[in-house]
Amino acid sequence: MHRGPITSVLSTQHDQIVYTGGYDRCIYQWNRATGEGTFIGSHEHIINSISLSENAKYLASASSDYTIQLYDTGTNTRIRTLFGHADDVEAVAFAKQDTLLVSVSRDRRCLVWDIETGAILREFHGHSKDVLAVWIHGDKAYTTGDDGYVLVWLYETGEIVGEIGPFDYELDTISGSKKKKYSHLAEMMAPSLFMMRVLYRRRKSLKPI
Repeated sequence: MHRGPITSVLSTQHDQIVYTGGYDRCIYQWNRATGEGTFIGSHEHIINSISLSENAKYLASASSDYTIQLYDTGTNTRIRTLFGHADDVEAVAFAKQDTLLVSVSRDRRCLVWDIETGAILREFHGHSKDVLAVWIHGDKAYTTGDDGYVLVWLYETGEIVGEIGPFDYELDTISGSKKKKYSHLAEMMAPSLFMMRVLYRRRKSLKPI
C-alpha cells in the first residue's frame, strides 16, 4: 500500500500486529497472519518514525511537517496532533508508564509532552545541533544527533546526568535492551555499531560484517 520508502516499522509484543510509516506520509496497520493492511492516518509531510506505547494502546508518529500525531490503536483513530516544534520531528518515545511522550527535532530541542492533555511539560536544550534519536530507560532519556554526543538526562527535570562522546560522526539512531541494560548506537556515514552498558557507560565498537 505504501507508495514510497518505508521509514519506520514496529510490531506489538507478540508480533501479531505491525505498524509502518513512510515517505508517502501514511501510517498503516498490518495483520501478520492475513497480510491485510489498514490505513490509520497521515501527515502533511514525510513520516520519520513511529513509536508504540508499552501497553500498545497508543501510537505516536513524528513527521517533517513539524508535528506529532497520537493515535488510539484500539479504534485506529487520531486522538490529537501535537504542535510545538519549529522543524522536522525526527523521533518520539513513550515514558513514565505511557503517561509522557518525549520528542526530538531538528530545531535542536527535546520536548516532553503530557499524553492526557497534549501539553508541553518541559523543553530540553542540551544539544548544539539537530537531535535525531531518543531512547527511554527508566527515568532517563538518551538523546543523540548531529553534534556526535549522547546526552543522558532526566525527562521530568531536564537535568543532564551523563554525557558520552563526542563520536567521529553524527549519531543517527539509538536503541537498547532494557532487560540487559545495553544501549546501541548507529553512526551515520560510518560502518560502525557501538554498544554501551547503560549503567557503566562502557563503550565497545563492533566490526562491520
